[in-house]
Amino acid sequence: MYATFKYAFNITIPILFGYSFLSFSFGILAINLGFDWYIPIFMSIFIYSGALQFLLIGLFPSNLALIDIFITSFLLNIRQIFYGLSFLNKFTKFKLYLIFSLTDETYLLLNNSIPKEINNQYYYLFVSLLNHIYWIVGTILGVIFAHFVKFNFRGLDFILVSLFTVLVIEQYKRLKVIFPFVIGIFSFAVMFIFKFDNILLYSILLSVFILFMYKRS
Repeated sequence: MYATFKYAFNITIPILFGYSFLSFSFGILAINLGFDWYIPIFMSIFIYSGALQFLLIGLFPSNLALIDIFITSFLLNIRQIFYGLSFLNKFTKFKLYLIFSLTDETYLLLNNSIPKEINNQYYYLFVSLLNHIYWIVGTILGVIFAHFVKFNFRGLDFILVSLFTVLVIEQYKRLKVIFPFVIGIFSFAVMFIFKFDNILLYSILLSVFILFMYKRS
């Protein structure tokens, strides 16, 4: 088991650096937006979804309806459903936790081939658990930093905009299809011009409708 843990730790070192810095920023941003210290920590423990966590701390102060937040969260993380389905037969132990903790980066590592002497079930567990711990520890350090270090956090909430800009660019580079992004911009512009109250929800619904009609044609 020690050999499996050592192998899992070595392979997750790049995730350690990436998750630590991103979750550190999340902890700072959450405190800067007025959340109590335990909220971002609990989010990292029980939600554990980087982009969604950044999105949620930006949405809650905006007085959006819960249905808007639910639909947005569901669409943002819908890919996780397929991640879990692809591993249902591979996860024979710790199944519930492994499905819960199946982030993009963890999914990538779990799909890597491993040496024959490595216990695959414990490899799955250790990779998932280590990545989760990296995210939680980074969040805690960010919360501590925001509380005890005097620093001008003005403009830090732009991290959220930057994060989703990068996600959009990476998605386009992977898909090489610009049509869905144009539809999203168009839908938002329409809702903005006609001053809909729940602009996010209706923009998503209009985008889905247009894409559905496009696929049918």
